[in-house]
Amino acid sequence: MGGSAGTAAALHGGVGTSSATASTLTAAITMHQVAAGDEQHHCVVVELPNAQPVWVDALHATLTDGSHHLIVDRANAQTALMTSSESCSPTMAGDATRLLIAQQHDTRLALPAGVAYRLETHQRIFLQLHFINIGEKPLEIAGTVELSLSTASSPKEAKSIFIGATNIMLAAGQPGSAKYFGKPPVNGAAWRVFALTSHTHQLGVRSTIERVASLDAPEVTALHESLDWSEPPLTQLATPLVFDGSDGLRLICRYMNTTNRTVTFGTGAADEMCFMWLYYYQ
Repeated sequence: MGGSAGTAAALHGGVGTSSATASTLTAAITMHQVAAGDEQHHCVVVELPNAQPVWVDALHATLTDGSHHLIVDRANAQTALMTSSESCSPTMAGDATRLLIAQQHDTRLALPAGVAYRLETHQRIFLQLHFINIGEKPLEIAGTVELSLSTASSPKEAKSIFIGATNIMLAAGQPGSAKYFGKPPVNGAAWRVFALTSHTHQLGVRSTIERVASLDAPEVTALHESLDWSEPPLTQLATPLVFDGSDGLRLICRYMNTTNRTVTFGTGAADEMCFMWLYYYQ
């Protein structure tokens, strides 16, 4: 895989590209001339130039201004390439294929030693960019992910899961909250969670993730805390948390509804969300 390679298409709103070096694979989506006030989800499917199956043990995503989040998934070999971006439904694909959800300008995920994601030969990558131009002039908005190749011979497979609450009802001009509790389904093997993060929209003022036995358990020291809805931290754990089915994780999203209307769950910037995603292995 020495040198570099790339794919691109004629510009039609946005374009997907891919490239490679001896130690990395890169995929990107770039939206051109996004009009002021425009909010959309756009997707591309690109093919990576790896000539054989590889493992990835670190990911680095970068987002420009105007990017709300970038979702990175593996697509199977039968998925049609789509290097000219198209409008798409939010949060497509699924936990079994997902590599990363990036919601910071700069997101780095380092997998534990001996843990990696597998990519097939000429792996197809599905990228979804949620973007909004809050400025007054057209804007170029992009999301890029760099995948670092692992030298491990037979690593454990990294996994991720995206879960949360949808029963959100925020009264106009009032504070509010939403909660979710999840107990990992062990299925014969303990979960080892090594990174986690939370996600709300612009009314979110504080989100926490705690390790507790139930939804109504007493408050404990949070494993993860976000005080900035637009740049929630990706909390990486030096020692993975081992879950054997006896307890789980509680997400609490706290809001201040500064609008003059009731706000409920939805995928747009004017709606609200309360999600967490976990990175783990078994």
